[in-house]
Amino acid sequence: MSEHATTSEILQSLAESDADSVSIGDVVAAMGLRVHGIALILFALPDAVPLPIPSLSMVLGFPLVVIAAHLLLFGEGSGLPQRALEAKVSSKALRVLARYGAPVLQALEFFSRPRLRAVLRYERWIGLVCLYLSILLLLPIPFVNFAPALCLVLIALGMVQRDGLLVAVGLAATAIMTVSIGFAAQWLAGLLGL
Repeated sequence: MSEHATTSEILQSLAESDADSVSIGDVVAAMGLRVHGIALILFALPDAVPLPIPSLSMVLGFPLVVIAAHLLLFGEGSGLPQRALEAKVSSKALRVLARYGAPVLQALEFFSRPRLRAVLRYERWIGLVCLYLSILLLLPIPFVNFAPALCLVLIALGMVQRDGLLVAVGLAATAIMTVSIGFAAQWLAGLLGL
């Protein structure tokens, strides 16, 4: 994998592996400073597509929290923690992910380019938002994973592509989603008489 390969190309390359599973460490070895974004995409994309694999968010949620927390605490240039590097994704899941997820990434990559890099300087704040989204994905709430996963993919892909506008769109979508959740919770509480 080339350092200049796009995220969709990396995903398709991983899916063609003959191994039973691929570790995040295998991906990181070729990706340099883009590792947090790549890792976040790999673990969030299954919920953003979504894939026809049951209970996947519970399996992928914990690595997402670890990676986002590491980004928050240490920044993007620090690499990934050993625990995250050892996390494995099965080749079967990768093939399904490449089939359904790669076209979505290719569409986003087509419109993405390096711009508004000033946004990317706030990587710790970006890490905080990613951690919030990752925790939402861990919650066992049916049919709610799509929105936080999509926000996370937008932010992470923006980090990878050095596209501050894409990161800003992901952050804005996160804010809108959070307000919507607040209104929905308030409506539900009123309905239940709480």
